[in-house]
Amino acid sequence: MARKSRKHLQNQQQNIQTTKPASPTYIAGIYARVSSDDNPDSSIENQINIAEDFINNCPNIIRHKVYMDIGVSAFAYMRPSFEDMLYDIENKIINCIVVKDVSRFSRDYLEAGDLLQKKFPIWGTRFISINDEFDSLYSDATELQMALRTLLAYEYSKDLSKKIRIAISTLQSNGIYIPPRLPYGYKKVQTSDGIQWQLDESTSRVVREMFDFALEGNSAYSIAHNLNTRSISAPKSEFWTPGKVLRILRNETYTGTFVTGKTHNKLTEHPKAVPVEPDKWIRHRHHHAPIIDELTFYKVQRELESHMPPKRTKSNETDFFCDKLYCGVCGRKMKQKKAVNGSTYYVCPRKDESNACPNKARSAEKLKQQVYQHIRQKIDEAQVCREKMLKFEESPYFLNWEKEQHQQLEMLKAELKRQMGIFIAANEKATVCKRNKTTDIQELFQYLSIVRNNLNKKITAIENALDGYWHNESSKSVPIQRFLGFERESDLTKEMLCKLVRKISGHIDYIEVSFI
Repeated sequence: MARKSRKHLQNQQQNIQTTKPASPTYIAGIYARVSSDDNPDSSIENQINIAEDFINNCPNIIRHKVYMDIGVSAFAYMRPSFEDMLYDIENKIINCIVVKDVSRFSRDYLEAGDLLQKKFPIWGTRFISINDEFDSLYSDATELQMALRTLLAYEYSKDLSKKIRIAISTLQSNGIYIPPRLPYGYKKVQTSDGIQWQLDESTSRVVREMFDFALEGNSAYSIAHNLNTRSISAPKSEFWTPGKVLRILRNETYTGTFVTGKTHNKLTEHPKAVPVEPDKWIRHRHHHAPIIDELTFYKVQRELESHMPPKRTKSNETDFFCDKLYCGVCGRKMKQKKAVNGSTYYVCPRKDESNACPNKARSAEKLKQQVYQHIRQKIDEAQVCREKMLKFEESPYFLNWEKEQHQQLEMLKAELKRQMGIFIAANEKATVCKRNKTTDIQELFQYLSIVRNNLNKKITAIENALDGYWHNESSKSVPIQRFLGFERESDLTKEMLCKLVRKISGHIDYIEVSFI
């Protein structure tokens, strides 16, 4: 998309700004985003240039920082730079956001509405969308327009997602779909017939060796150790693990059969891919050059099954840390082991390899004490937060706010009931007079429907605000109560670990705990 001229930007600026009194100086953050990793530079640069040109023509706005999310959907729950920007707003580092258009900011109309209509006014944050000619400082009358623009962007993304899924599904069914990244052992080449699969001589040789090793009875662990000893890099990382080896040995693609459709991804409904049943996968035999023949592949599958350990029976002693403990150096899941004296300790599985992980073993008892100290700190913080929120909820400001919200809610419900009465009466009258198909009656019904919808939206917004406060922010909120439920515990318990802790990272000299 070509850059807009400075003259056009100045015209947009004149449309946004009015003759109202001059506002104070604003510290602005520019937010730019692209959804695809494919050649994003031009789009990001264009967004930033448009925003910077706009700021340069505004003497009361100072550019502080550019926040960029590349390869991130506007529907994504976690956008790193977006979260950084909100953090800076909450901490009063910036008080203005400038975007090229609202679709760069968010295509989730619920999220955008919550920020623009609730949080930004509370935080005193000015929001400017250049192409939409919207400035929250002056454009109170166009809030409905912005809501509609966000809703249109949302519907557009849903429609686009559907068309993309249909197109990909058609390509997969016809066997001409080229995945973004080919399996290890293959590479893409551009030919006169388009992009084709081709064997990568260096990596396809490694794949053949892996199948040969497996046929000789070697385990996935032994194969990974062999490759690491020879300093052969794994795909996407430096080290091979048994899991990576097994993924290759179980991949039917290496027989020349193209297997696709293993996952299903709905952009606007499921941010993550949803697995598909194996019997519904799409298979195309003789699709590309094989690395190994089908007979070798099925022999290896039988060999792998013979190496599978028997199903574990429940024992009296289980892993206390519930698979939540990871090595903070290499990221692998730490293993539980028994010492000669019977005590339990945890160690990184790479400790025994030739390129051993430098992390040290950890006593289970010491780990429990360290994790409990982290949880105890969160419990103490929750107690302080509860006391502060209790005082706030007893303050005149909060009591008046809650009273006003309930009063407004009752007024809106009464007005909705009145409008329903008008609609019923008009409908009965039109039926009796046999005029329910005339243009003026239809326009009246349409107007009454719009009024009812607007009232319902306002009622829902107030109810969500009240419920959201008591559920997420109040002294009785879920986050506070989750920790305070264990305030009497003096030691770490299994229940505390499972309900409060998401992940524990054991570094060389300290541990890091992330909470649910």
